[in-house]
Formats: sequence, structure tokens, C-alpha cells
Amino acid sequence: MDGQTSNLRKLSEEGHVVIVTAFYPPIPGGTSVIIKNILKNIDPESYTVATISPSFSKASPAPNIAYLMNTFVWSSRLNGYWKEWHIGAAVQRLVRLCKAKKAKYIVGVYPDYAFLKIAYEAAKITGLPLISYLHDTVAEGLAHSKLADKAKELQDQVFQYSAHTFVMSEGMKDLYREKYNLEVDALEHTYPETSEEVHFDPRIKGSNIFWGGAIYSINQNAVKRVVRAATALETKVEIASKAKKAALEKMGLPTEYIELSFYNREAYLQALQKQQILLLALDWPDESKMHRDELATIFPTKTIEYLHAGRPILVHCPEDYFLARFIRQYNCGIVVTERSEEKLKAAIDQLKSSDAAVAEMVANAYKATSVFNHARLQDKFISVFKSSAQCVE
Repeated sequence: MDGQTSNLRKLSEEGHVVIVTAFYPPIPGGTSVIIKNILKNIDPESYTVATISPSFSKASPAPNIAYLMNTFVWSSRLNGYWKEWHIGAAVQRLVRLCKAKKAKYIVGVYPDYAFLKIAYEAAKITGLPLISYLHDTVAEGLAHSKLADKAKELQDQVFQYSAHTFVMSEGMKDLYREKYNLEVDALEHTYPETSEEVHFDPRIKGSNIFWGGAIYSINQNAVKRVVRAATALETKVEIASKAKKAALEKMGLPTEYIELSFYNREAYLQALQKQQILLLALDWPDESKMHRDELATIFPTKTIEYLHAGRPILVHCPEDYFLARFIRQYNCGIVVTERSEEKLKAAIDQLKSSDAAVAEMVANAYKATSVFNHARLQDKFISVFKSSAQCVE
């Protein structure tokens, strides 16, 4: 081990850990960010990430990155079939990798059916403890898809076999306790940047609402209502994603007041501090193909960045969703739980004009960031890799 890594923490003192995930940098997405964050300042010689070969990258993988399969089909449907066809071969590759690395643990990361399946099957073959890390619900999240029956079966198998199960939020933890009588552990998305409190700056008086990330089947109708309300107020909406305006128009979004942008992470975090209002939104169950329990437990990864930004937060989702509950619990934003453009316009006006109330919300938002403290959550993650963790037969 060189001097650069000798002072880093090991993921496990028991031995090598293999982390199985379909999403890892340079592949974009929330799960990539989450896994990269939790591994910050961990000795890379103590773990291997078993993932997908990114077809768009020609760079050689790091020594602790192993590819279980290629992916090159740009249709999400065909890509799903491709991954299913290659599960068996990927399991064998993972088994060989675990033996070569003398692995002591396998971590199976969801949301990806194929890769959670690969992790589970390899754990059974090798007899290694499986640590499950579920960023979304499994059965509920795939209830609308062709994988519905397989997802339910895999969920049951993972619940029974896992030595430890992490989930992304207290909302998921509550769901699994109430619905399945299953006790799991919340391991929230961490914020690894050193962050001092950013106070509300009332001098920022632009006329815009900011949305970071994709617009799709879990949020497109709620976002559409907010955009319509903003348009009526002649308020611009900035959407930071790789989406094209034509795709937004196809969803029915009025694009007259929409501006598109894209940032690297450092620039993104800085840009958040210059916005007038930061937007979070989730669809109602009757306007989305997603299962109600999946929608109700979603906690968007961008929420944590918003809480650190020093800017007011507007949330639009049903009353009983975990996202609404969290924002109201910490009084760190305005939540509109009616599908009413008039209510949304009133909320936007309030966030633009009520400096004292907004300053209090922003201060509360920073207090809420303690839930996502990187050191605390990394300690919690590392603590499960010990000999006392035994898989359940």
C-alpha cells in the first residue's frame, strides 16, 4: 500500500468488500453520486466496485473497478432485456471476483433489478454475507413493469437472506415496518463536502424557480403545474438537466419561460445559492404509473443539496408523502399539497416577499442537514462489516 492510501480508513477490518451496483461514475445519476459519496476517504484497496462498463468512456478502469457486463443499447427497454440475458454470466464473473479478492462481504445496491439479483445469487453461491442497500422500493417500484412478479420474488429472497438491509430514508424504513413487519436501517444520502452554513440573502431578488435533475414519470405532472403557475406570474423556471425543450413540450410543459442548463457538481452547488426558489415535486398516485408506496417514500437526492444552499424551498406533492412530512417536520420550506395552480402561485409569491419567514426556513434547513452528515453515515455504513453480521438462511 502506498503512502497516499495508508492513512485512509478501511471499509472493513475483516477483509475485502465487493460492492455490486449498476450505477457508478462516470455513469451519471443519483445512485452514482450516493455510492461515490459514501466511499469518500475510504482506502480503495479495501473494496472493489463491480459495475457496468460505460460504453461512452474509453478510459481504463481504476484497479478497484471490475466490469460484470457491457451495456451499449440506448433504448432503456432493450437495455433491460440485455441485462437480464447476461445475469447468469455476470453472477459467475462476480463469484470469480469474490474468490480472487478473498472477499468477506457483498453489498448489493438497488435500484437495478439485474444487479441486485446478481449480488444475491453470488452471495448464495459463495456463502458470503449480503448487505443490501435499497435506494428505492423493489416490488413497489417495479409493480408497473414486466418484472413485477420477479421483483416481488427477489425482494422476498433479499429480505430473508441479507445480513443487513439499508434503505435510503426513514420513509422507506416506516413502509417496510408497517407493510412487511421488517426492521431495516436508514442510511441516507450523504453530503461529503465541507459545508459552512449559508445564510439567506434577501438581496437575491431574481424572478426564477430552479429545478435540478430529470423530469419523468414520478414528477412530470407536478412539475407541469408549477411551471404553469410560474408562467402565469411571468417567473422563469431553470431546469438543470440534459433534457431538450422538444422532450419537455412532448410532456405538455409550457416552455416559454423555461431555461435549460447543465453544471458539473461544484458549479451546481454554487448555482443553487443564486436561485430565488428551489423546487421539489412528486406526482400524485392517480397521475403516475408508479406504485403509490414508491412515490410516497421517494426522497430526491437533490433535496440535500437544496438544504445547504441558503435559498427557500417549494415542495409540491401529496400530504402523506415522506418528502412533505420531512419538510414540515423541520419547517424548512413551503409545502403545497393541493393540485391547485392558484395555491402554487400564492406559495411562490410568499417565498418572494416574506424575507423574515424565509430566513427562518433557511436556518431550519441547515439544521436539518445534520441528518445527512457524511461522517455519521459513513461510520454507520462501516459498522456493519464485522464478523457479527451473519446471513439468514
